[in-house]
Amino acid sequence: MEKSLALETMYFADEIRPVEGFNLEDIGEKIKISAKEEELAIEIINNLTADFRPGKYTDDYREELLKIIREKIEGKEVETPEKPLTDNKVLDLMERLKASVEASEKQAQEAREGKKAGTG
Repeated sequence: MEKSLALETMYFADEIRPVEGFNLEDIGEKIKISAKEEELAIEIINNLTADFRPGKYTDDYREELLKIIREKIEGKEVETPEKPLTDNKVLDLMERLKASVEASEKQAQEAREGKKAGTG
């Protein structure tokens, strides 16, 4: 599949699926992206690009779940936390993306300034 880009938050190796299962052959006909959206996406990607270090990520949910399972096996009483309240506001995606670009540009600029200050 040439010229395909699929974005998804990847949590752990068992959640990664092959691209062939996404049926993307005619995606360009179904989805139209404006030049402004494409420019914004490229800017976000460039600002957030970094080396991937999988060792720095842990599956906290799974670890907590296994802890609860072990406690139940040992016969301990397990407390169930109350569900947090959710906010059902509708978000403006373009505004969020613009804010993300601004924040990532600021971080990139600070990193560049930090490197310059460290070399001087």
